Amino acid sequence: VIQKLLGERETNFDNEFITNIVDAYLDEMNQHGQRSTYFSKENLDSLVQDLFVAGTETISNTLHWTIFYIVAHPHVQVNIHEEIDRIIGKDRPPCDKDRSRMFYIEAVLLESMRCHCAGPILLPRATTQDITFHNYFIPKDTFILVNMWSAMKDEQHWSEPEKFEPERFLDENHRLRNVNHPAMMPFSIGKRACT
Repeated sequence: VIQKLLGERETNFDNEFITNIVDAYLDEMNQHGQRSTYFSKENLDSLVQDLFVAGTETISNTLHWTIFYIVAHPHVQVNIHEEIDRIIGKDRPPCDKDRSRMFYIEAVLLESMRCHCAGPILLPRATTQDITFHNYFIPKDTFILVNMWSAMKDEQHWSEPEKFEPERFLDENHRLRNVNHPAMMPFSIGKRACT
């Protein structure tokens, strides 16, 4: 399916009308021709597959686990229902501005992502220079894999980390807290974080 779609995109490519990452990639391929080992059809295929998996599988996985936790914890379902009734009511459909006031539901999503990270190991990174990190020497060009799962299950950062507890993301006024917790990184952190 991906090959067919890429073939159609390549056939209909117009460098005057670049609208997405595939168009931009095809434009780079055309500009560099055979000189580029990076901008190749094989790499384009891999990029599109990665984007497809990252854009669908992670969301699907997160939603499946969230539903599981809601079903496994009936009090969470009751609290969600109460928040929906309080913020949205029964007389209108939800709208975008409602989300910023639905702290409990946001906390449930955050806790679900903390408990079952959609991508537990970050994509590989490489050091650009020799560094020492926490007394460990890491030479330049070393591939680094970050285990986000362990950070989000670390007892130094989370009390009872194996327990599903959305309230850990709410303060005493039931407003969000810990959203930017240093060990909360379901989509990585820093400038390479997924949005």
